[in-house]
Amino acid sequence: MAKLLVVDDHPDNRDLLARRLARRGHEVSVAADGAEALHAIETDPPDAVLLDLHMPGLDGLSVLSQVRQVHSKIEMPVLMVTAETDSAMVVRAIQSGANDYVTKPIDFPVMLARVESQLMLKAEAPRSTEVVLRSDELREGDMIDGRYRVESLIGEGGFAVVYKALQVKTNRPVAVKLLQTHRLRAGEADVVFARFEQEMRVIGQIRHPNIVRLLDSGRIRFARRHKLSAATQPGHSPGRLGGGANKQHSTDEATAPYLVMEYLEGETLAARLERIRTMTVDQTLRMMLPVLSAVGAAHAQGIVHRDLKPHNIFLVRGQRAEQPCVLDFGVAKLVDQDSDEITVESSAVIGTPEYMSPEQALGRRDVAERSDQYTIAVVLYQCLTGQSPYAEDESLVRLLNDVAFAKFRRPREINPDLPLGLEEVLLKAMAEKPENRYPDVGELGRALLPFARHTTRSEWSAVLAAMR
Repeated sequence: MAKLLVVDDHPDNRDLLARRLARRGHEVSVAADGAEALHAIETDPPDAVLLDLHMPGLDGLSVLSQVRQVHSKIEMPVLMVTAETDSAMVVRAIQSGANDYVTKPIDFPVMLARVESQLMLKAEAPRSTEVVLRSDELREGDMIDGRYRVESLIGEGGFAVVYKALQVKTNRPVAVKLLQTHRLRAGEADVVFARFEQEMRVIGQIRHPNIVRLLDSGRIRFARRHKLSAATQPGHSPGRLGGGANKQHSTDEATAPYLVMEYLEGETLAARLERIRTMTVDQTLRMMLPVLSAVGAAHAQGIVHRDLKPHNIFLVRGQRAEQPCVLDFGVAKLVDQDSDEITVESSAVIGTPEYMSPEQALGRRDVAERSDQYTIAVVLYQCLTGQSPYAEDESLVRLLNDVAFAKFRRPREINPDLPLGLEEVLLKAMAEKPENRYPDVGELGRALLPFARHTTRSEWSAVLAAMR
């Protein structure tokens, strides 16, 4: 017997599905909306979830996204059960982490077979590993690999933490990036480690004044704890799936990669826009044309960034002028080395939804250089208008749909003072189909140059030279 949660806002659908599953011998609980479902999952985790897509408040994809932040597809299978048959929506659900997709009206024998297939996969998983590498617990004075002394925390994201440290041998300040692998779900560690090491190779491969420089890399040792799954614990009843109170752990040591980059003084473009909202045309182009040059250099090496956004553009304070620097190649793609590309998992949509290209939102695997061009144009749009091209209060489902089909407001609808010709450049770079955009970011840069009126010839000569 498995413990199942049925989530559907329509009471008749919810009750019918619950009765059919209970008749099969499963223990079934129900939730009428997304918030109720998340509460049920948190307080009494089920073995699997049957989730409606369209619901008031939190929709099915939003619930799925939050579930996947905590539970892997093996730990908690989620099957979408919905009347939505549009193929793009099916793709988005699978890309967001759904194990399966069942359409209404429900063919109950088929649906039951799919549910029990997922439960069987879960039961057959002999062991799950909870990786506990507490890279976020380093304190001032701690040593990394015997060579770098931690000074302070710079920032942290979903999977990584960055410290300011001192290179002991040279007394030089550096930025050290470590994986927060205790946040990884079971089964992700090897893949995320591989992607982190790919970031090292990518940064080390590119030499450009507007791309953060890699100085060193290595591995650091941590304690690791293994949590045995219920199926391997004494006294486990084979008929009951999922975890239980009786947990056993074993402990060993593991290593995690780190990389050392130049330490930069300044702020991210995201922080700048949070403070001032909009930038003038000259301010925007003075900053973004060097970014185009940097991205063009990456493309020349067969590297697509895939996650360009204000958080990954750092504005470095200099003695004479501020210089932008492109960061975080953690999800970069090596387009000329497809066999070496690392994917977190086949169900992962790579990138940040508000800055994705349409082909990324659709989960296409053939994302290439013109995808970066689209995301750069989205950043330009935000700098010049103070707003995202897409409505800020959209659900994830609606947002991905709008991105996938390039449904956004024209920039002059928000900022009528923008030159008409500049709007046309942005619209071409943000064309829905990649083939309708500029051939490369260099051509986009050249199209933008006529609108940069207060920049010195030497500055543009450097930019143009890097774009050739």
